[in-house]
Amino acid sequence: MFARRPLVARLSRSRPHRLLHVAAHTLPGATPSGLAAHLASHPATPGSAILYTLHPDLPEIGALLKVIQSLKVPSVGSIALSPPGTDPSISIVQLSPTTSTEHLTTFHAPITGRPAVQVGKWQRDPLMHARKVGAAKREEDRKGEEVGEMERVMLGLGASGGAAEGSGARVMGWDALWRSGRDVDADGAEPAPRELEGVQGVQTMLLLADGQPDALLRMLNTRYPDVQKIGLITYPTPFLTNRPYTLFHNQSVHEHGAVGIALSGTRQRPHGGVEYPGLRPLGPVETIAQAQGNLLLRFEPSSSVAGLTNPTQALIRAINAFRADSPSSPRPAEAASAARGISIGKGMKEEEYYLALWDRDGSEPYQVVKIMSGDPSRGAISLEMEEPLLSGQKVQFMHKPTRTAPMSKPDANEIAFTTLPQEEYTAESAAAVYSNVAAQPGFAAASEGGFFFADANGQAGRIATGVCNVTGARGFLRFQAQ
Repeated sequence: MFARRPLVARLSRSRPHRLLHVAAHTLPGATPSGLAAHLASHPATPGSAILYTLHPDLPEIGALLKVIQSLKVPSVGSIALSPPGTDPSISIVQLSPTTSTEHLTTFHAPITGRPAVQVGKWQRDPLMHARKVGAAKREEDRKGEEVGEMERVMLGLGASGGAAEGSGARVMGWDALWRSGRDVDADGAEPAPRELEGVQGVQTMLLLADGQPDALLRMLNTRYPDVQKIGLITYPTPFLTNRPYTLFHNQSVHEHGAVGIALSGTRQRPHGGVEYPGLRPLGPVETIAQAQGNLLLRFEPSSSVAGLTNPTQALIRAINAFRADSPSSPRPAEAASAARGISIGKGMKEEEYYLALWDRDGSEPYQVVKIMSGDPSRGAISLEMEEPLLSGQKVQFMHKPTRTAPMSKPDANEIAFTTLPQEEYTAESAAAVYSNVAAQPGFAAASEGGFFFADANGQAGRIATGVCNVTGARGFLRFQAQ
């Protein structure tokens, strides 16, 4: 029987040596005066940069923001939630170079991906409302009018999208359709942020992104394949700032893309990775025989329990075996109902189910993705991911009970991003008064949208290209203790 131990993926194994000076803190219930006093006790040095997040329920957000921006230190920030069980907080980390070779570059990447599906009333761009019958249409409104245009784009034939004319880059399939009409370079990637032009030796990036990071991740993994990256999907702010997302870069405000800090010239990357507290194996490691995009279609019979090649039936059998071995587990007949065709994603309310994608050597998972639904008759399992599955790839079903241990606090000199449950956030009264308790060590921010982490050196050539939305998962960077 397979072991039932919590899954922990440490994607960067090397231990750090001398690195930047890092002051990372979380300030519960911060006030402008308390924040000013805290920053005064950690004075910035030349070449420093600051990354921060503000909880939407904090009173006087404008005054808090003014305190940070008055430092005249390059900074990036956004709105984000706090981990469960904690007061609304400011999380702030100040990075300061310790040698002449270390450099910190703040930037804004004005790249956003496909918008989320809109349900119900949706307001178009004001320019659309001004358009009259017979007036010239914007190019994006003409997409799809020509017969065969979609087919041309997906075949990478040039003029209608996918690759720029004369670039020689032929982007085909769905990726070409997503990129249609976008500004791409000759290698098929979107341009790097303007502030990073000419910056050499980038080793680590810290990012705060909007809710559509797919295009951003493509650019980062193409332009910076060997760069360690960690980013948080920030809190949507249409009712707070009248912007879909609110990203701060120095004194500028942006509503899409991402802001971040690039670390270059350091002697060693910080120790980083992803932890999945409470996530446990559900069945053995399997080998994919057939897949299409994000659809898992068939297992190799030699790797599957009892020779089951139907992935959905293999998952149902694993769930039933687990429940039979755990009689105290709630709703033991749930898996049987899934066998009659109920969507796994909707039928399993008590627990969450995922698929772990393993390195080529099978030593550890480099990514864990959510199972959206399954078809017991056809076998296909749909996964919430951007990266296509590959034949021969090793995978393993995982499950996470909804009742798990409280999330751990960050260590000193640690930046930690946590995924919150996918539930609608209910803001507390803006007039609420929170106690201004002492600053706590470590940077802690959370999001219902999740986070992303990539470290190519620790993943046997595979880069995690999607957002981690495993409830309770934790992406982290640990810097050397000062």
